[in-house]
Amino acid sequence: MDHAIRRMEDWSGRASAFLIFVIMILVTVDVLSRGIWRKSLVFADEYAGYLFVGVVFLGLAHTSRSGAHIGVDLIVGRLQGVRKAVIELLANMLVLTYVTLLVWFSIRFLLNTIAVGMRSSTVMHTPMFIPQLLVPVGLCIFGLHLLASLIRNISALLAWGKESRA
Repeated sequence: MDHAIRRMEDWSGRASAFLIFVIMILVTVDVLSRGIWRKSLVFADEYAGYLFVGVVFLGLAHTSRSGAHIGVDLIVGRLQGVRKAVIELLANMLVLTYVTLLVWFSIRFLLNTIAVGMRSSTVMHTPMFIPQLLVPVGLCIFGLHLLASLIRNISALLAWGKESRA
């Protein structure tokens, strides 16, 4: 299971990086178009925003695995051993609960968007389910990452408990 989750994390991290590249190309072409032909790409800002949503949500799991999320470890950084492991386990459980709720509500929101046929109010009239789909997909991969991390934390605590009794 851990291997499959790592592959999803890698895929989502690469997808996030690719979307950054696409945003860069889109914005560059728009800037050149305005500078050379005095015409802007009408969809550039809109689609760059949608792609940025993908960058954020598809990048969550990979960023977490890399240890690159911002964390406040003033207290936890001073703890050691089982105390630190327990605090990390509790924090992991809390974040996993929150992400699970976010997945649930983002899927409900997505299904509602599809049901009412919501489109953007821009010139492109983009079907809104397309960029919204990136939110639950990225959150699900992040949730699986957190679940795998939680299982590793529990296993480490149980192993520590066995060692301390031996």
